[in-house]
Amino acid sequence: MAIRHEVQNLQRRGNIFYWRARIPVRMRSSIDVQHLAFSLKQSDHHRAGYMVRKLNLLLHEISLKPESTMINKEALEKLFQSEIIRMNEHMENLQFAGQRFGSGFQNLDNMTADMEVGWAYRLLEKFGTRQALFQHPDCVGHSYLKQSAVPQELHTNIITTYFGEKHAAETPAFRAEIEALMQEHGISAGILNAEKAKAEYFRARADVLLNTEGRYIFEYPVTIQEVVTQVVAPKPIEEPIEATPPAPAENPEPVVPTIPVMAPSVTKVKAVPLKNFMKECELLIENNKSTWQADTAEDVRVIIRIFTGILAEHGIKNSSEVEQVHLAALRQHFNQILPGYGRSRRLSAMTTARLREESASVHERAIRLKQEPPKIGLAVPTIRRHLGNLKHFLGHLSASGYTMQPLSLDGLMPKKISASKARSLTQKPDPERIRPIFQIPLFTGCSGPLPKQWRVSGDQVFHSSLFYVPMFLTYLGARRAEITGLSVDDVLNIEGVWAIHIRENQFRSIKNEQSDRVLPIPIEILRLGFVDYVHCIKKLGYVELFPELHVPGKITDTGDRFYKSFMPLLDTKNGFKGELWDRTIHALRHGFTDTLKQNGVQLSTIEDITGHLGGTEGQMRYSNAANLKLMQEALAVYPVITDHLKFEKLNLLPSIEQKEF
Repeated sequence: MAIRHEVQNLQRRGNIFYWRARIPVRMRSSIDVQHLAFSLKQSDHHRAGYMVRKLNLLLHEISLKPESTMINKEALEKLFQSEIIRMNEHMENLQFAGQRFGSGFQNLDNMTADMEVGWAYRLLEKFGTRQALFQHPDCVGHSYLKQSAVPQELHTNIITTYFGEKHAAETPAFRAEIEALMQEHGISAGILNAEKAKAEYFRARADVLLNTEGRYIFEYPVTIQEVVTQVVAPKPIEEPIEATPPAPAENPEPVVPTIPVMAPSVTKVKAVPLKNFMKECELLIENNKSTWQADTAEDVRVIIRIFTGILAEHGIKNSSEVEQVHLAALRQHFNQILPGYGRSRRLSAMTTARLREESASVHERAIRLKQEPPKIGLAVPTIRRHLGNLKHFLGHLSASGYTMQPLSLDGLMPKKISASKARSLTQKPDPERIRPIFQIPLFTGCSGPLPKQWRVSGDQVFHSSLFYVPMFLTYLGARRAEITGLSVDDVLNIEGVWAIHIRENQFRSIKNEQSDRVLPIPIEILRLGFVDYVHCIKKLGYVELFPELHVPGKITDTGDRFYKSFMPLLDTKNGFKGELWDRTIHALRHGFTDTLKQNGVQLSTIEDITGHLGGTEGQMRYSNAANLKLMQEALAVYPVITDHLKFEKLNLLPSIEQKEF
């Protein structure tokens, strides 16, 4: 017989708890039943109660939406089954982590860490990722923690964790996850809905992490204050003992009063727990924020996550247990995984062991089906970058005073590819091989302004980043983010010559000092209405040259956003009749350099245009960069491959004209 418990809709049948929910009246027109019943797959009353409260709230929120009257029983069941699986997986992960590190003071340490991360998620739930917190002592972030009675001793780590999770929530991978969840649950796209979905995501995680009761087993009763006292609070410093003053001299010198200076207290550090490696990673990134670009910081996060996964496989608990053999295991891991795993949300979410298994399985399946097997193993430049970043991290741990065994990357770091071999490995498409790119409907005429309409031939051409950025990459050989991150103020008219100033601005940094340069806008891009476009964008009040590549209030990787919108259009399934190359967008830069070189342009001029460091002292120290006139002459040797395109009048995307960005 089912037994009803304290929480509404919670029933127990045998040893398993069930959720039995009544369908709201307004939804019954599309659902021919009055109740839904699901097994929670839980025998723990505390966890089942938590899950039921969350499911009741979710059902209530769904019933308030206008479209709820159209939802069918199958869709509703699928939604709740997915949510039950998600909550069970998350709680099992937390329980496993808690059990793995034991009980007693180790559990106190884990409980403290859960509270720190939980409050970081709570801050993101309440204030989102767009509002800047902790910029000054009286900000709303500090006030919220105080009003919530969060112990002061936890604030520093909460703030550090907050910034780390905030950065993660601003990455393309996180946005893709949220978009996938919205699509899976039938939530319409839009900025407001996306913010609500993120808030619910953060709230769910905060609720689980802050609900520590029953998740930890202690050998004695423990309170939150004891957690703070035992784990966080430093030991008191003993008062210094004053020396006995000497007897006064017969002819005393004038006494100059001195102010005793006490050295700051330092808590002795032994080893950093494995679960805190990512926190230390964020500290390393913060230390280098003035010199590292956002993509460099993300690369560091990637390798530390991988290394942490390898160490977890070997049962390592803290930095003092890391041995040389674990570095060797990491190096072998690089040889056994699919090189493109980072582009797959499914593969990126796997553990290191599971990723190796899946990579081997994909390879074996292709052979079994007599297909071309995918390449296994990361490329040498990628491995060198990963190990170089790991070296930075290990040096940071050692410099921070954590106990570390002697470690070396000698023998593990692959040799750098020689310049001669690198030349043969890079694609350098000539203009005729690039020409088909500009023959897709996006450039010649599509059926409408929506992404799915860009693939269909029609009579509309929309002037946007997708139209102009590929031309800049082709005719100017610039880096992707150098163009996508331009502001309207970076477009200049210098003595009658239209130019762009590639420099650091509020939207993106630049790669190095020589990347800061002024380049003439190719004549063909001017013919196709670029100046009209700039004037119109500026008149609408935009600061960004390509507003659709930006997210309001956030630092956005505009290069990635452009890539993810443009590359799907270059698909033979969509009618594209050209060829593609490895790193297609960057290959345009290689092709530009090679084309100018083959047409007799001096290498020093090419390097001034592309922003490369000159090869000789004369090029860099004893001469200035090529002037605009010389650059224009060099650019003129590149053949025009867009002469089939016409410009009649400017046609912006409706979303840009309506200032939705």
